[in-house]
Amino acid sequence: MTLDQAIYKELAADSTVTGLLGDRIFRLRAPEGEPPPYAVFFRVDDPQAHSCGNDAGPYSPLYQVSVYGETQAEVDQTADAIISVLRDASGVIGGDGGYTVKRILYEGKQDIADDPAGLKGAILEFEILHDAQA
Repeated sequence: MTLDQAIYKELAADSTVTGLLGDRIFRLRAPEGEPPPYAVFFRVDDPQAHSCGNDAGPYSPLYQVSVYGETQAEVDQTADAIISVLRDASGVIGGDGGYTVKRILYEGKQDIADDPAGLKGAILEFEILHDAQA
């Protein structure tokens, strides 16, 4: 399982998140015309640790989860649920056959002030610490 798949499965397995979003959790972008609320996640940065020219790890990619809704209250409630699932998670995420992480660090939240579709939104950032995986 890839890290992206594990993040999706971890969020989709949480009853609070799915109670708010249903199955509207997407990688990279939401489909055209998708009704809110929904969340979109993707890797923003993937810094590499090197030791004497070798890719030594540990790895610490930065992921962004963007949450969209019709009201700021809806966005905040959904953001809080996602933060609750991912913040400080460690071990295997994504269920059986998942992805092993050392820890997921919550880096912060920014409001989206000028969404072109007129939706309210928030950007959540998470740093995911892990070792190389086969």
